[in-house]
Amino acid sequence: MPKRLIDTLEREYNEYNDLIGYSFFKKIRGKGLTCQNIKSGWKGAGLNPFSPRQVLNNLPTPLLPPPSTPNTPANPEDLDLSLLNSSPPNDIELRQANKVFNSALSANNLPTSPVQRYAKRITHQIESLNAENAILRKELQEYKELLETRKKRKKWKENKIKKVNLYFSTEEVLKIIEEAEQTPLPKRRRGRPSKRQIDQVEEEMEEEEDSDSSVGSVIVVDHPVACRTRSNKKI
Repeated sequence: MPKRLIDTLEREYNEYNDLIGYSFFKKIRGKGLTCQNIKSGWKGAGLNPFSPRQVLNNLPTPLLPPPSTPNTPANPEDLDLSLLNSSPPNDIELRQANKVFNSALSANNLPTSPVQRYAKRITHQIESLNAENAILRKELQEYKELLETRKKRKKWKENKIKKVNLYFSTEEVLKIIEEAEQTPLPKRRRGRPSKRQIDQVEEEMEEEEDSDSSVGSVIVVDHPVACRTRSNKKI
């Protein structure tokens, strides 16, 4: 389609729209633009009779610009909220996060407000409570280890006593002692015991002590050995 034809069609279309609009305006002009309608419009706007309050109420309210807030770029690494999910929080990370928080509050260059004072106090109190909590956790762990050691020792003693009761009862121990007391002592020759005999007796005593310490609370009664000196009475 040639350009001249397109321009002609557009011009005719615009003229047609203007003609329709004018004809429509001409129809409603006689009905809408009357003296009564004009007076009622002035009265509703507060112009006739003049009413300042009504005029001010009809004025459009100006759009207030939003308050300008300083853009403080926050480092995502410094303001990592994963610290709030850790229990207990790390001391160094908690102190660093509180420092960033307080510096962000004081970055507005405003006089010290109750909110800033409260924030500083609460962050300091959180650090103190975290340190106290760490000390209490350490003490609790030490007490648990000590109690566990005592339980193990007590259990070991109870097991040892049970094993001793399996071998000897109280009646059997008393019976062995009574038989040993009733058995007559063997006669020994007079004279000073030789060095070899003394060494042998000492070795036997050491062996008995070793056996007593290994057995624990087991009572083993042997025939008593009487070493008599020259000052004893003759048998």
